[in-house]
Amino acid sequence: MLLLIGLLASLAWQPASRVEPAASAIQTTRTPRPAVIHPTRRPTRTPTVPITASVTAFRPLPATAARQPTQQPVDYAAALPASAQVEGLIGYGQTLPLSCESRSAVDWARFFGVEIGEMAFFARLPASDDPETGFVGSANGVWGQIPPSAYGVHAEPVAQLLREYGLPARAARNLPLTAALAEVAAGRPVVLWVTGHVEPGRGVEVTINEQVRRVARYEHTVILIGYNDHTDLLTFQDGAKVYERPVEVFLRAWEPLENMAVVWEGE
Repeated sequence: MLLLIGLLASLAWQPASRVEPAASAIQTTRTPRPAVIHPTRRPTRTPTVPITASVTAFRPLPATAARQPTQQPVDYAAALPASAQVEGLIGYGQTLPLSCESRSAVDWARFFGVEIGEMAFFARLPASDDPETGFVGSANGVWGQIPPSAYGVHAEPVAQLLREYGLPARAARNLPLTAALAEVAAGRPVVLWVTGHVEPGRGVEVTINEQVRRVARYEHTVILIGYNDHTDLLTFQDGAKVYERPVEVFLRAWEPLENMAVVWEGE
């Protein structure tokens, strides 16, 4: 625990830089919900139809660019156990090249008792040229691009759709690492937006419809399901695979998309 606390302290004012889960002593606190909940219908989209966005400018952010944190990191360290593992989450491989967000969302929803098909979820995501409001481009596109090319979707539209299915999902940005670990310690998985398969990346600022957005090449989602402070390793569900990454590597993959996540926000 001392090693993790030290790392968190050193990163306090720095930029918070697609596998069966192991058994654990942590008991999940989820409350079973009805098997399927049908939300209010929304306009559907065809996965193979590319969306044309108007990006007026983009520039890569320097790797050393300093950004002032928008919130003070919350110190949960004193209350966290030295290691924790979420039990019962099962992941499956994503159906389409860029449907990782839908795959992570429905695996996360199933853990909390709500069954949703990956493509059913994807079809209900709004289409947009802005990842903050909907899915950008075709899910059959090539991974590693940025808007207006095939890209994906950020946390808020995913959380909004999960709420329509009856789940108390909250989109978070600039989420402290300690807050994500506290969720795992409480037995709840966290959906995270990272670069690559939890590999260091860089953020890019794009202007879409006169709004500046932070995006990243090889945008991807994984689910945090465990941590071990003795080894400084975090455990991730990435589709059907489970693997570990060092904390420092994870932070450099999480920061490019501003520590974005979907977390459970229920009783």
